Amino acid sequence: MSLDSLLNSSSGLLNSVAVLSSSLTWALFVAFCLFVLFLLLFFLICIVCSIRLTMRSWRELRADEFSRNNSTYMRAELVDTIKEIP
Repeated sequence: MSLDSLLNSSSGLLNSVAVLSSSLTWALFVAFCLFVLFLLLFFLICIVCSIRLTMRSWRELRADEFSRNNSTYMRAELVDTIKEIP
């Protein structure tokens, strides 16, 4: 085996390793970008769900407060009616 043919075969091997390395680098870059995109989407969904839950509890709290105020008003009205009936 001559030195020339050995250099040619090693050069071809190095070229294929370089192409493989480049492809692997791009694949890792794309995988990393997809992972970051997935994390951002996940956190966005978590934030939206927490805001919705907070708004729902706030609405329920307001409805409960309105119900309490309304029943207090009705009780006061009932007491006034009872006081009027001699």
